[in-house]
Amino acid sequence: MTHTTDKLVSMQQLTQKIHRKVTCVVWHPDNENIMAFGTQEGRVGFFDLEDKSGVPKVMSHFFTNEIYKLQWAPIKDESYALFTTSEGKLVYWNIETPQ
Repeated sequence: MTHTTDKLVSMQQLTQKIHRKVTCVVWHPDNENIMAFGTQEGRVGFFDLEDKSGVPKVMSHFFTNEIYKLQWAPIKDESYALFTTSEGKLVYWNIETPQ
């Protein structure tokens, strides 16, 4: 970074709820404060850097295998969903209503 920022992020807070290695990361295409991640244990979640709690939102656990890739894709009403595939399944999450 070439400029200063007043947004500090605690690494301890960011790693809450993440129990295994993070295997992929993808930034939201329109909102630079949102970053999604996949883990070695098959979990998917996201961070909203503007969320005061600093705790990641972890989605329902659908997979037992490692997540290698996540992809944001547009859906209706100009919002985005987060997609991944594993174990022969395609799953998507709407981060505005995480479960």
